This record gives sequence, C-alpha cells and structure tokens, in this order.
Amino acid sequence: MRKVIAVDGTFLKAKFMGTLIVATAQDGDTHIYPIAFGIVDSENDAAYKWFFSHLKSVILDHPNLVFISDRHQSIEKAITAVFPSANRGICFFHLEKNLITNHRANRLPHLVKKAANTYSRDEFTNIMDEIRRLNPKLSKDLENADIRLWSPHFQGNRYNITTNNIAESINGLLKEPREYPIVAFLDHVRDILARWFCERREKAAKLVTELGPYADRKVEARRVEADTLAVQPINLNQFHVTGGSQDAVVDMQKLSCSCRAFDIDKIPCKHAIAVAKKKQIQAHTLSDPCYTRNYLFAAYSESIFPVLGILNDSQIPPEVQNRQCLPPKGRSRSGRPKKKRYISSLEIAMANNGPRKEHKCSRCKLPRHNKATCQTALP
Repeated sequence: MRKVIAVDGTFLKAKFMGTLIVATAQDGDTHIYPIAFGIVDSENDAAYKWFFSHLKSVILDHPNLVFISDRHQSIEKAITAVFPSANRGICFFHLEKNLITNHRANRLPHLVKKAANTYSRDEFTNIMDEIRRLNPKLSKDLENADIRLWSPHFQGNRYNITTNNIAESINGLLKEPREYPIVAFLDHVRDILARWFCERREKAAKLVTELGPYADRKVEARRVEADTLAVQPINLNQFHVTGGSQDAVVDMQKLSCSCRAFDIDKIPCKHAIAVAKKKQIQAHTLSDPCYTRNYLFAAYSESIFPVLGILNDSQIPPEVQNRQCLPPKGRSRSGRPKKKRYISSLEIAMANNGPRKEHKCSRCKLPRHNKATCQTALP
C-alpha cells in the first residue's frame, strides 16, 4: 500500500444529517483502498481530532506517512496533534478551483496544473516565473498556499498523488446511500468493501508478472525509451545517462535519478532502466515493494464478513453496554432538499474542455471591465 492517505468529509442526508469522514489510500494498482469511515456531527476541530485518534489505532505515526486533504483548518490541526511525524499535503484540485476562479486568464489553468504535476523543480521555477509574469496576484496566492504542500518541493513521499480525489470518489459512490439511515448506510459500505476485496483478491492471485498491471505498464513503456539512451559510469553507484530530452544522473544505491520521476513515482524511470540493463539487473526489482503482486495480494488477503442478526448481550462489550447513547438533534432545512453540490466555474470549464471564457468590454474589446465602466479613450 502506498503510504498516502486522502481525507475528506461530506454531508449525510438522512433525518439526523451529520458528516461522513473518509480516509482512503491507493493500492499498488491505483485502486481505491478505504481505510476508515467516521460519522460526526460536522467538520470541526473536535470531530477531526476524534477521527484521527481512532485512525491512529491502525495507522502508526511515521515520517514516511503522508496525508492529503483540502485546506480545512480542523484537518490541519488534527494531523499536527495526532500525527506529528507525518507529512501533510493539500489537494491541488481544491487549490486550483479556489484560486483560478478568482483570477481570469485563459492560459493560467493549464500552467498552474503543469506546475503541480512536473517532476522537475527547475521546470517548476520556470513555470512559476511565467505565471508571475502573466498574473502577479495569482502567483502570490499560490506561494501563500505554501508551495511545499502542493508542488515538487513537497518534502514527503506522496508518489504522484496530488489530489484527494480518491476520497471524493468514495463520497461520489455513496451519493445515494448517504440518504439511508446510519445502520443501513454502514451495511451498504460493508457490502461494497466485501465485493471489492473478493474481486481484487482473485485478480491478484492470477497475476503472472512480478509487478501489478499499473507499474508493469509503466516499466514496459519506459523500457522502450531506455533502449535509446547511453550509460556512462561515474563511480560504483552513480551513472551518467545521455540521450532523449534531457541528460540525468542515476544513483543506484539511493534509487534516485536527477529527473526525479524515479524519486516521486518509486517506479524506475527510463534513465534507471537504462542503467539496470547495463548492470544486468531486472528493472522491476527497482520498484517500490507496494507495486509487487505479493503486496497486492496481501492487501486483500483478509475477508469482510456481514453482521448477521441482532447481537445478544454476551456479544456486546461491557463498555458499549454501559454507554448512554442519545439521538442527535434533528435539523430541518427550508426548501426542497438539495441533491447535488454546487459546481464551480472551473469544473464547468473543465467539463466543456476549456478554461472559463474571459469577458471583454463590448466598446474597446479589452478585458476586466464592461461598457458601463469603460474609460478607454477611443479615436
């Protein structure tokens, strides 16, 4: 399992409302792997601290652990308090959505996304310089969001996961069940997980490659490019690789490459594969263990069983029996219940395969004002 956990909260829609918090990871084949579900009154400091405290009973605090979320302050506080050694990153999609909608320029959405997804810190600097030239205020806002949390300057091992979409995908999957009563909702979640575990366990058992399908495809695609590269040893562990779009230095002891694709993906880049070929090393052995078929099978080796019937007193722990559980306060909202969340202008633009249209003055044809406020002198 890749040690990156996406956290997100979403509204429940049954009588007593509430909020569902989800912690989700990805397996070595990029499948969604739910870790924990929590139902709380709302997204607040106490709720998130309670959720992360229980999460810590199954996920140990570690410097290699990474959490990805939106910029909700309660999440940041809870992670700092409960997982002080872990690294935290912010969801790039939420950052992009919040900032781009306030800064109008046709080229900027593409540039901002390119800045977040590039492997190279030098290329990131060049892209940020271009954004700064086109829109200084947007550049300042991106820097204020802390580039260490969303760019190639991130300090932890987040692989190529830049958003918490894996958690939001779970919320989308549970869109209709979120209207169910709590017990029925949780049983529906259990049913989904039981089916996923069974299906993926069977697929993992049938794998004949050392790596899972996702990593195996990556390695094979990069192997074709690696065949065109030249390798020159620098010393016992380091190699200079030339050819292609850029030269690189590969460190086989640290499993690192100056292109940084190897460092971030934890799958050998074309430069590392070229070195492996020269040293007669199987390229797949350079991949992170989480991508192997053994790890994939182990991730789904346990089974999820249904809860049959009603538990009797002897099956209920004493601390649960003695706990007084009061129903939450119901909250009635005026108007027809909303089924869909509000869609941002950025999401509308993305759905239409293009950025949001920049409005121009009908009098002078310049942007950022209209005919009523136009002060341009015309001949």
